[in-house]
Amino acid sequence: MYAGRIAERASAEDLFAAPMPPYTKGLLAAIPVPGVTLRGCELPAIPGRVPGLIGTIKGCAFRDRCAKSAPECANDPVPQYRRSGANRFVECVRAAESDVCPPNDPIVWCQKGVSLASQ
Repeated sequence: MYAGRIAERASAEDLFAAPMPPYTKGLLAAIPVPGVTLRGCELPAIPGRVPGLIGTIKGCAFRDRCAKSAPECANDPVPQYRRSGANRFVECVRAAESDVCPPNDPIVWCQKGVSLASQ
């Protein structure tokens, strides 16, 4: 969830194996992996500030912090993308674009050269 909205809904296995929207990828990248993440390594953070939660947020609530944001992200309502053949939903205008949310894009971790996708 982000700013009171469900950003991605998937089984835990699918979500951790192949996160789709930039927000989920940012959250997972910030998790240290025991025995893998180097001690003292600075974990990545999602840049920017969380939007004010008083009132109604028009468009994607994450757009001001998203590196993949586009003008259409300010439109309301934000469409919910359903990955075909899966019980997986993503609230992202650009989720269907493979360069924004590739389904098998590995997460880059601050660790000993290992990505979650290769484990």
